[in-house]
Amino acid sequence: MEQFFGPLMSRTRVRRTVLELSQLDDHMLRDIGLNRASIISAAHEVERKIHGRGHDHGV
Repeated sequence: MEQFFGPLMSRTRVRRTVLELSQLDDHMLRDIGLNRASIISAAHEVERKIHGRGHDHGV
């Protein structure tokens, strides 16, 4: 089951992280070391670090 649901759950977590970070204004993003262009890669990096999954492209 993990082989099937794991990647799906990973994509869902990345998508949720991207949506949450996208809600922040530029000043708040800057405060945490991000900008709009780095949101997707940051979301994937968080997923890799926490869950050992993620991709370098897409959402």
